[in-house]
Amino acid sequence: MSEFTFDFLQELDPELVQIGRSIENIFYDDPHGVLVKSRLFAEHMTRTIASLENLDHIKSWKQVDRIAYLDREGLFTKEVAQSFDMVRYIGNRAAHADGKGDLEKALKVHKNLFKISVWFAEVYGSYDFKTPEYQNPPMRKTEGLDTNQITKLIESTLSKQLSSFFKQQAIDEGFVTDEEPGTNQMELVEEQQGNPQEEEPPREEEEKHDTADQPEEGSRTLYGSELLFQLSKLKESSQEAIEGSEAFSSFKKYLHVERPIQNDLEHILRTKVNEQSSQLIFLCGSVGDGKSHLLAYMNETYPDLMANFKVHNDATESFDPHKNSLDTLAEVLEPFSDVNIDKTNEKRILAINLGVLHNFLESSYVKESYTKLASFISESKIFETDDVAENYMDDHFNLISFSDYHPYELTKEGPESSYFMNIFEKIVQPTDDNPFYRAFNRDQAEGIMGPYMTNYKLLQQKTVRQKLSQLLIKAIVQHKYILSTRTLLNFVHDILVPSNLEEHFTSTSIIEETQALLPNMLFNSSDRSPLLKVISYVDPIHTRSEMIDQMLIELNNSTDISKVFQKNIIQEEFNDWVDSLSDLGPFYELTKATRQVLNSSLIRFCYFLSDEMEMVFENKTYSDFMHYLYAFNLGVPAGLKGIYQETEDAIFAWKGSPKGNDQYIYYEESMSSMNIAQTLELKRYTNHLVKRDQDVFYRFKDTLLIGFQNQHKTEHALLEIDYPLYETMVKVLNGYRPNKKDKEDAIQFLEFVEKLMQIGKKEDEMVIHDLTENLLFKLEYDAEFEEFTFKRE
Repeated sequence: MSEFTFDFLQELDPELVQIGRSIENIFYDDPHGVLVKSRLFAEHMTRTIASLENLDHIKSWKQVDRIAYLDREGLFTKEVAQSFDMVRYIGNRAAHADGKGDLEKALKVHKNLFKISVWFAEVYGSYDFKTPEYQNPPMRKTEGLDTNQITKLIESTLSKQLSSFFKQQAIDEGFVTDEEPGTNQMELVEEQQGNPQEEEPPREEEEKHDTADQPEEGSRTLYGSELLFQLSKLKESSQEAIEGSEAFSSFKKYLHVERPIQNDLEHILRTKVNEQSSQLIFLCGSVGDGKSHLLAYMNETYPDLMANFKVHNDATESFDPHKNSLDTLAEVLEPFSDVNIDKTNEKRILAINLGVLHNFLESSYVKESYTKLASFISESKIFETDDVAENYMDDHFNLISFSDYHPYELTKEGPESSYFMNIFEKIVQPTDDNPFYRAFNRDQAEGIMGPYMTNYKLLQQKTVRQKLSQLLIKAIVQHKYILSTRTLLNFVHDILVPSNLEEHFTSTSIIEETQALLPNMLFNSSDRSPLLKVISYVDPIHTRSEMIDQMLIELNNSTDISKVFQKNIIQEEFNDWVDSLSDLGPFYELTKATRQVLNSSLIRFCYFLSDEMEMVFENKTYSDFMHYLYAFNLGVPAGLKGIYQETEDAIFAWKGSPKGNDQYIYYEESMSSMNIAQTLELKRYTNHLVKRDQDVFYRFKDTLLIGFQNQHKTEHALLEIDYPLYETMVKVLNGYRPNKKDKEDAIQFLEFVEKLMQIGKKEDEMVIHDLTENLLFKLEYDAEFEEFTFKRE
């Protein structure tokens, strides 16, 4: 292995190798000189690329123009274009600066030179080129620096974590003596302290709620950061993510948020605990809805109460390898069989998924021994979808269902989620018992920096938490995403901590730092989790408005990018980041990839932090649907008038009708000159609505039913509308022509239309439309005279 980083370019361009060696020979002795030489390195590379691409006419151009031309020709990847930008603007600034903080800048430039060199070798070098692993510039004896000078240079110019990293490198290379054996602030918890998600033993400091700035004995860190260690517990791969009805750690206890179903369960337990008869409590729901967490919380919080009940959780498992889950369930429920139910006083909680319960009801066990249980389940209507599921009980059986409970509420003003907001609040609230906040404060006191620290500050902003909550509700409503608590906590980790975290401990450019901020990671991380992929579909960069256009025009014409961000994002906490954008120089000199990052970042930050632009990002279709959903659950016909009209109009728009005759609707689309239609007169049907006098709905239907009937009110048809169908209907009303996939997805809508046509006059009359002459002819059956008449309309 070569002692110089860029020696792998020897066969491709020896002059680049010599420039690279000269950079590393003076790296720690003259960081300012490194920045100047790095600019020469990049300039030489672009001239070489021009020669290799037969673009000799651009070799004499300025570097900024040469980079822009090569970028427009599509020669650069996004990452390479951004690296060229970074090397150029830092090199230019260095030529006119005083050298302050140059070592950290030199590290950033060196890493980006390595990126473009690898790309250069892969594109223009040998086909068998193997990418080397990046190494920071080695410390060389020839640089004339003694131990004290190296230590002083590192401590005075680098951030806390970067300083720790290079101190360790100096120790490893024999330049500095490790005065404190075993001390390494860049320790990896996974490697040196075991599993980073391992729960810390209780500490007296926690029990006494010491103030956040007091050090805690035995505090755990990840990459030298206490906050990172705490955030790592939120990951789905963490041990803390494992749920069980028995286990409930202090960490989970802190994060616990009370929900309405918790009160339901506690009420029934207290009501039934003193009953002399047998009592079976069904806790029903679906996978990941929080049954295990709720039981663990009850065991931890009310041990005396829970001691009176046996608990069977996860009814999909079997105790005996020779028995399936239904055999096991029949065994567990034996005290509640038809024969035994009146003979025992056993009290049991059964946490069960609805699918497993349904399979059990279809089994021979129920038909033979559990008819009373089956009758109770049938009377509870737990499997009926038309009505909102309610808790149900009789003398022996009690049913509490997670069904129709959602992680958000419906209100007159729109959907809200106290659950999401409370979870976010738990993570950022400035209280002594908050492990995240205590860790954040101690990291700040230690000078720890990184994108996750900035992102934590962003999450402390109430407006940011509110926007995140609304985005999660949109993911659920618009894309049918099923969001569990463990997925929510993993989501918080993923929007705070970059996936390439290690790179941010050594060196990153301002563009890379910008990409690692919460608004960008939130919408640019579709590969990290299914939830983030769904969130990427509602990225505000897809919003179009005159205000956004004007803002982007101003940015694209700016010579000082930071001023445009300062004008639109008034947040003192982020002044350092915004000010550093001025280093990029004029916007028009940047490559396309860098410009895209800045354009997207400005829109996304405005989405989260700009009060003036809040209405710009409103989705009217979504807002209208949520208004109608609230009115449907309220059971008030007046609030649904708009969607009834839109549905009626969408029926005619989808099927089509003769121009100027909107009382007729085509049977099917036809490409010929003749088309067949019928009269369709719709009368609105609202008898199915159930009035519920509530201001806020915690348990509700997340789809709405509307109906139409014939003129004699003898027949009607109902249509279930979810958000995707409503969105398609609105698009059709705005002139969109449904394609094959739209028709497949909206099969329920088309069946509804067909039923309406059947209860209309489809059997009594037919209208023929001559498209060529735009003439209408009606074929009508006269029941009194039992004959057909055919006439022109």
